[in-house]
Amino acid sequence: MPQLIISSPAQRARETAETLAQQMNYSIEKISWNESVYMADVSELLDAIATTPEQCQRLMVVGHNPGLEDLLFYLTEEIDIPEDGKVMPTAIVAVLETDLDWSALEHSSCKLGIIARGRYL
Repeated sequence: MPQLIISSPAQRARETAETLAQQMNYSIEKISWNESVYMADVSELLDAIATTPEQCQRLMVVGHNPGLEDLLFYLTEEIDIPEDGKVMPTAIVAVLETDLDWSALEHSSCKLGIIARGRYL
């Protein structure tokens, strides 16, 4: 369960974030709608993530490709690429683990936990 959800305010991202929040009993009012996540590149996504309070240990980011997929490749090392080449198609959740503070994330600083298709979307 995330302690904070940061989402692009674009319609599809908003709908996804709200649906996930409802399924997790996370208050929709607590979602942080962040304009900079809309069509963001890796640097912009890292900047948005860096604003996460230190006490937050579990963060969910809802956004768009190619930015999120690029961020996944940047933060992790070994990722199996499916035949269609789409590591993060619509409604995919990637779980990453790290011991670093949000503002200290860097290349290959996270371990990939799982990549799973959302069953509620």
